[in-house]
Amino acid sequence: MKITKVMGGVLEKLTKPREPNPITGNLFFPSWAGMCPRWIYYAKTIGTKVDKNTNYRFIIGNMAHEYFEKLISDNYDVAIEYPFQTDYEKIHISGRIDIMTEKGIIDLKTTNDLNTTKLPKYSDIAQVQLYLHFMNKKDGMLIYIDVNRLLLNRTSGHAFMEVRFNYDENIATNVLRKFEYVYEYYMRKTPPPMDNPFMNHSDIECQYCPFKEVCKNGINK
Repeated sequence: MKITKVMGGVLEKLTKPREPNPITGNLFFPSWAGMCPRWIYYAKTIGTKVDKNTNYRFIIGNMAHEYFEKLISDNYDVAIEYPFQTDYEKIHISGRIDIMTEKGIIDLKTTNDLNTTKLPKYSDIAQVQLYLHFMNKKDGMLIYIDVNRLLLNRTSGHAFMEVRFNYDENIATNVLRKFEYVYEYYMRKTPPPMDNPFMNHSDIECQYCPFKEVCKNGINK
């Protein structure tokens, strides 16, 4: 059997569409830090269906993460893929920190468009703020990696954008209050109201939300 055929078969399996997998119980992810409460509620009750194109993006993103994490760890004294587990009130938050230094947290994000008018995203900053809060660190950093520029441009320096910021207790505690708020509604088996105090999404985000139909129709799960 040709090696390329084997590789193609493996890739086909890895990118096979996945059925929705609801995140039940009291488990929450740091990557949900910037999501609207109704999105989180439906992620826990319905789950998101992952199509083939999304799986391809995940694979490319993971490859970029692994490469640059190793590159940074080979040149600096840092911990990579650091397990993050914490309990807060009635909820459990679980994830992995991309890169942790003595004083701070670095999170890598891949993008197809390094448009500085759209970056950094509040959701990305909120995720890092959550890590800083529980790991007792002060310095946050986001590194955006433009996959398209990295592949197509010879000037690879233009494929990155670095964003630095300090720990903000208000952002971190607001995320935790939101998680608690969603969990209360999750236990009631009803979605949070549209006009809840943690809604910070835009119409564009709603347009591309995988739950826009059930959210619009007010379906309970």
